[in-house]
Amino acid sequence: MKEFWEEMDELASVNSEVRYLTVELMKIAAGEKKSFSQVNREFLQNAVELKKSLLSAGKKKKQP
Repeated sequence: MKEFWEEMDELASVNSEVRYLTVELMKIAAGEKKSFSQVNREFLQNAVELKKSLLSAGKKKKQP
């Protein structure tokens, strides 16, 4: 039963973070006079690039 509540807490935390990011992206979209979809797409592209960069850096560090 403990695992269930831990999962529920984690899900609530993730939902909270998604709501926060959504509000921040909405603010950026309004400030730059762009659509939310456009700003969201840019954010996701940047997130993918960051992940690739971090993975690449991690692989380079492991090499002797």
